[in-house]
Amino acid sequence: VLGSVAKGTAPEAIRWLIDTITSLSGLPANAIDALRLLPSCPDATIALLLNAGETDRAAIWALQDELPFLWLAMPSHLWQRALRAHYDVLFGGLVRVFGDQTATTMAMGQVNAAREQLTNLEPVLSATCGTTSQRAQLIASLPPLSVLTSSYIATQADSPREDRNELAVRLQAHGLPLPAEVASKSHTMFAGLFAPILLAASAAGKLQLGPEDSLLVRRVLREDPTYVTAAWAHLLDFYGA
Repeated sequence: VLGSVAKGTAPEAIRWLIDTITSLSGLPANAIDALRLLPSCPDATIALLLNAGETDRAAIWALQDELPFLWLAMPSHLWQRALRAHYDVLFGGLVRVFGDQTATTMAMGQVNAAREQLTNLEPVLSATCGTTSQRAQLIASLPPLSVLTSSYIATQADSPREDRNELAVRLQAHGLPLPAEVASKSHTMFAGLFAPILLAASAAGKLQLGPEDSLLVRRVLREDPTYVTAAWAHLLDFYGA
């Protein structure tokens, strides 16, 4: 069923899943079998975001707080694939009534509206959901990565000193270099610097996050979400996502 949800060809299942998510009323998401399976099918999870109404998207986005997945860690190509599947379903329903040209225009308009609503939910999704120009505009609007990393370290000045970490060594073992903006910093003493790196490497399909990685990312997302999201957008290109 989740495969059909991912393709957008199971509207009743999509509606049921969205209604279930928005009606949990404090019930843990992992108490529902169908929701517990969502992390195994990221295409379907993205499809729920695309098909949800604007008032329902926040509840779906919040699933990452309860289930073992992170939106920004999802392979970046899945976002464009989900948008294409969304377009195909919309076009298929419109073309029989309006013909090719009008159906194309109408379907593309609805896809663009969904894309805009996703970036309203999380602006850095322009890096994976947007057009090439939208991605470029996003990057140009963000502080440089060197500024982001320096600012993050400055916010940690009053925090308890962390144990030395070996995350750079682990990344290098996977053939993943550090960007100069991180390599030039005291990264062995600030594990949080690696949160957007782990997410971007995962989005590029070059690293699978383990439980400790996810705990680190979640901690830094709580502490400094601006650093994580903005740096992630910069790092997607660096890691080839």
